[in-house]
Amino acid sequence: MMASKKRAIGVLAAALSFIVAGSLARAQDQATSSNPSASGATVSTSEQKPSDLKALHDPGLQQQTKDVLTTLSPERRRMDREYQQAAALFPAFCKDWEQKLRDREANNIEHLELKLENGFETALYTGYSPIEKCETHQSPQGFSIGKLSYEEFHYLIKEKTLDEAKHAKGTRVDDTRTTEIFRWDKGKWFY
Repeated sequence: MMASKKRAIGVLAAALSFIVAGSLARAQDQATSSNPSASGATVSTSEQKPSDLKALHDPGLQQQTKDVLTTLSPERRRMDREYQQAAALFPAFCKDWEQKLRDREANNIEHLELKLENGFETALYTGYSPIEKCETHQSPQGFSIGKLSYEEFHYLIKEKTLDEAKHAKGTRVDDTRTTEIFRWDKGKWFY
């Protein structure tokens, strides 16, 4: 454990060195370009001017530094490992979700509420397409997010008799593109 901490600190120090060196070089280039009489040979790095350190207050540099520190934190590494596990399990979750949609559609058909309207037995029910997209993402903060998409169809049954209506296949009258978002928590996907 101590070796991994030392390695992380070393990587952090190296990353910060690159960032600071790059920023100082940019600041020095800006100072040189704003003063044409200055050249690389005459600018001394041992004599830092306030303008040379201006880059350290650059919001872009501060964000880069924050990103490097965040990436190296033990919490972020844990979240990255969790994301790998979550991403590996999400396709099975999508298959399970698709089966739940099939079961819901079958239940909708079994429990049709037929009504007599203008001399016809009519009913509306909802059906579902197969899962069209099943993907995972990791938020910038490191949280695991699952997203799946499918079509939701509304069907109309309209027949002369009750018996015909019970055995009729519905006609699609409407469809809605549906995207559902899930979160990973405590080792499983939640909805």
